[in-house]
Amino acid sequence: MPLTQQTNSIDILDTRTHRFATLWEIERTDLVVFRFTDHNREILYGGQTYAPVGGFDASAQRKESALKESNVELRGIISDDAITHNDLRAGRYRDAKVTQTLVDWRFGWAVKFAEHVFWITDTTFDGEMWTAEICGLARRMKARIGDIYGRTCCHTLGDAGCGVDTDEYREINVPVAAVDTQRRIFRTGDSIIGGYAADYFNHGQVIWALGDNVGLISEVKDYTIDATQRVIELYLPTPFDITTDDTFHIIPGCDRLKATCIDTFDNLDNFMGFLEVAGTDKMLQKP
Repeated sequence: MPLTQQTNSIDILDTRTHRFATLWEIERTDLVVFRFTDHNREILYGGQTYAPVGGFDASAQRKESALKESNVELRGIISDDAITHNDLRAGRYRDAKVTQTLVDWRFGWAVKFAEHVFWITDTTFDGEMWTAEICGLARRMKARIGDIYGRTCCHTLGDAGCGVDTDEYREINVPVAAVDTQRRIFRTGDSIIGGYAADYFNHGQVIWALGDNVGLISEVKDYTIDATQRVIELYLPTPFDITTDDTFHIIPGCDRLKATCIDTFDNLDNFMGFLEVAGTDKMLQKP
């Protein structure tokens, strides 16, 4: 092969070779941060080190016009000690912020070519691989602005509009006395929260203080009285088993009705329900 032809072939190969590397920064809602790269070596960027991780891949990014959502899927086998099966199973990556940055791996500290921000909306596991669905900024911009006026209160118990201090109604370090249905229905002794009538904690929250579910929040579906024990049923199963060594904090819920606002929380001044709002029957009524 002539020398000139050989040189041209090398130039063509060089132009086809890119030196891009993708950096992923994952910031969970509990402020725990992980940094990874799809490159085979560590990359220093922004004063932080991004570690290579195997079995980690992202789908093609879909670009949409206007305010349509731009979504990506992250797929990977859990091969890094930082991302554990238990954390994923417990939902600790839900609503985590993901920052994707494109750099030149030779000069990662120098400049970025592109940057996108996403949020993890859901994680699924098929027995071999985890998949995280993430959405772009457009979805965050579609958040509801303003209040919805109806016959029930538009506030959430404990928020600024409601004004109720939920700590005043919180029972802490309540022990689990028995488990009826694993991860769903359990009991506690009458002497602990025996002063509350049935249904008092309906729609409330159980915050796990000790055990495998520690730090997680479960919503209460039903609170009933059974002889000398109180039975708590959750809407959704806990990620891990409940045992008699577990303890939890419990907060009552609110069904947003006027009677509950008066009788349970003595908070009528902040009730934002409008009982006179016309229903569907009035909207469809003929002149």
